[in-house]
Amino acid sequence: MAESKPEVQPASKPDSGFGSEKHWGDPNRSQAREVFYAGEVSGALVWLSAAAVVSLILEVVFLGAWVHIGSLAVPVPWTIPVAYIANLIITNTALLWTQERAKAAVPVIAWTVGFAVLLFWSAMPFGGDMVLGQWLRTVVLLAAGVIGGVWPLRRVRSCSGL
Repeated sequence: MAESKPEVQPASKPDSGFGSEKHWGDPNRSQAREVFYAGEVSGALVWLSAAAVVSLILEVVFLGAWVHIGSLAVPVPWTIPVAYIANLIITNTALLWTQERAKAAVPVIAWTVGFAVLLFWSAMPFGGDMVLGQWLRTVVLLAAGVIGGVWPLRRVRSCSGL
């Protein structure tokens, strides 16, 4: 004799907030959340923007890295691919929070504005030493960071297939 499982009711009404998500409250199905409050999205974008600025500072600090092999010194700007990958990950994470490209672009915009501030730091009244050198590496870092940040924004993925 087969036992039938009792029907599970959703935790909230299907038309209100989180309850409108597919399979909401079903203990036998896992799902990623798709509905967020505006405050959650704003908070996530603030934290992602802060992460982008921190990664920018680390990338700029180590942009002038050199490897010394005997008497030979070789520049190794390893932070250029790091900028591409970090901004790619940050923008993909922003797209998990919102499907709007303008909102998802906020962290890469923060990274770019931070880059501009560091680039023109010595020209500012309170500025001092040059932070970014006049190297080709500086231009390539900017290009890698921006391309990595906007690449996921080419198209917005749909979560409806989950």
